[in-house]
Amino acid sequence: MKTLILTVMLSSFNLYSPQKEIKIATLKTEISKEQIFEQVDKLPFKYPDLIKQQILLESSHLKSDIALNNNNICGMRQAKSRITTAIGSRKGYAVFSDVSSCLLDRLLYEATYLEDKNREEYLQFLNETYSSGDGKYCEVLLGIKIAQKR
Repeated sequence: MKTLILTVMLSSFNLYSPQKEIKIATLKTEISKEQIFEQVDKLPFKYPDLIKQQILLESSHLKSDIALNNNNICGMRQAKSRITTAIGSRKGYAVFSDVSSCLLDRLLYEATYLEDKNREEYLQFLNETYSSGDGKYCEVLLGIKIAQKR
């Protein structure tokens, strides 16, 4: 059901998986952490708290070059074997037309690789996929505090 909803949500996008590196002008989008977290809460992520923590970690609290110039707040690499909302790649990372497209791509990633995993398996997958060999990705991820809604 989740996949069907996701397919319908994405039907208005021109989705493709380009394989070439492209040069683009800066796509910097002014958007606050609160606005991004609101978008996360509106999307059917399995564990929105982990997505918020991952956004802060991968984007260096929304200040990294990749976040600012690629609209890539999730540290997404260019997808090669799944549907994507990316419009290209820069410095080995996916480039998105806006932050919303990046969040939708992260949702596609979740639907492709993580939909059937419980929280422990989900974290294990992230740790194996994102760690730089030290296996401490989730330790760092879970140490990031996000403000709770009141």
